[in-house]
Amino acid sequence: MKKNKLLHRSTYDINLSYLIFAQNALYKDIIAGMSELNINRATAEVILGLTLPQMLKLSEANQIISQVSFDKQKIMMYMQASTLYKFEEESLGTVLNNRILKNIEKSEE
Repeated sequence: MKKNKLLHRSTYDINLSYLIFAQNALYKDIIAGMSELNINRATAEVILGLTLPQMLKLSEANQIISQVSFDKQKIMMYMQASTLYKFEEESLGTVLNNRILKNIEKSEE
C-alpha cells in the first residue's frame, strides 16, 4: 500500500511541476512555448487558463499528463560536447568511477 501512495505522490509531483512549467513557458512566449511543449494552440489556451486549484486537481490524475519527446539532434549535440563522449575505448562505468575517485581525493585534501 505504501508503494502505491508513493507512486501516486510522484505522479502528482510530476504533473504539477509540468503544469507550472508549461504555464510559465506559455506566459513568456506562447509560440515558443507551444513549440517546446509540442502542443497546439487550443491546448496552450487551456493550460494558460488554469487556476491554481484547477492545476492541483488535474495533478491528482493517476497518470502522467505530459508526454516526453526527445530531440535527436539536441541529444547528439550534447553528447558531442560532453567529455564522456570522447572516451570511446573506455566504458562509461570506468570513466564515471575515475571521476568519482578524483572528486573524493580532492575533497580529502
